[in-house]
Amino acid sequence: DNLLIQFDTLALKGSLLNLSYVGTVGLGEAVTVDGAIDGTAENTGELLSQMGIDVPAEDALEKLQVKGKVSGAADALKLTGLDVSHTGALIDATYMGDVSLAGDGQLNGTMSAKSDQLRALLKAADVEMEPGDTMQSFATAGALSGSFKKISIANLALTLDDLQAKGSAGIDLTGERPKLTGDLDMGELDLSPFLASSDQEKKPQQPMSGWSKEPLDLAGLKSVDADLKLRTTTLTLGNVTLTNASIISTLQDGRLNADLPTFNAFGGNWAGKLGVDASGAT
Repeated sequence: DNLLIQFDTLALKGSLLNLSYVGTVGLGEAVTVDGAIDGTAENTGELLSQMGIDVPAEDALEKLQVKGKVSGAADALKLTGLDVSHTGALIDATYMGDVSLAGDGQLNGTMSAKSDQLRALLKAADVEMEPGDTMQSFATAGALSGSFKKISIANLALTLDDLQAKGSAGIDLTGERPKLTGDLDMGELDLSPFLASSDQEKKPQQPMSGWSKEPLDLAGLKSVDADLKLRTTTLTLGNVTLTNASIISTLQDGRLNADLPTFNAFGGNWAGKLGVDASGAT
């Protein structure tokens, strides 16, 4: 009733998964392990599908390699010294550090990910995008900590096409809605490529026609909360350039408040505030 087995080698081999374990397995009131694992999944998406596990962008998941130590009860495993890497046509990613599967889980390590086929990756995740030359590539790296439901990323470096950002970020899934946090230095930020070509052209002055009566679709403001601080030395929007701009924005319960305490444009010093309240029915 309290059997302890020492495995010199315990291996599972197949077309989709090769996994080996060296260490002990305890068969007491709870199954416990204390040893090391070394595994390779040649087609992770297909493996998860056959296991009945649904994950986003399943078709993008290819070769996954995992090495590390594992200990504890089977329903609360601790994995330490992990070295995880994924390589594939659409995304490459790594994680090095520790993971606990007890409770809400715990993460403490460093990660990186990059893709030169971002549009194809988003399509694999069922995200439809309008045709365009933007959103072609991304790369990110940082230090992860927290639980599976509340993750913080320190020393964050993020690249999206030609845009770059450094700072910290996080996501909190413990509340009614996901909450995003971030404190990012964006450097020289040129958003012109993300504008439609017609938005970048100078247009002839049109006669005043009053405010549009078309309702605004602000439902997206109710989907997440956010607390973001962004800084940029130069912000370019088509033929408009703002310098030394900073934005402090909060989004709570459908209420967006954005504060631009200072920016330079058109030869002068400016400041502004924007408020959008989508918490009600209209």
